[in-house]
Amino acid sequence: MQGQANCLAFLFSLAHRTLSIGPDMTETYSKSRQRAEIAFGNVQSQFFAKNKAAEELESDVQSQQAKTLRLREARLSRERNDRATTTAALVAKRTRAG
Repeated sequence: MQGQANCLAFLFSLAHRTLSIGPDMTETYSKSRQRAEIAFGNVQSQFFAKNKAAEELESDVQSQQAKTLRLREARLSRERNDRATTTAALVAKRTRAG
């Protein structure tokens, strides 16, 4: 973690320096700046990867909860139908017997 903090501090110090423009009018950076840019890119990639993983986990949890709710509702509906059918059969049996 301290290495990342040092890297970020280094990047901020580099941000205040002016860029040198080469003869072909493209930006050129010192080797230390290039290393800092790469390190920052790595830190940023890890950050985005963690966020993506967290979003995927949240999505999985939500889909699992939705499936559980759907299955629970189906089971309760089936149990209500079974009770109604059983009750109707018992009432019909009593009326025939009585």
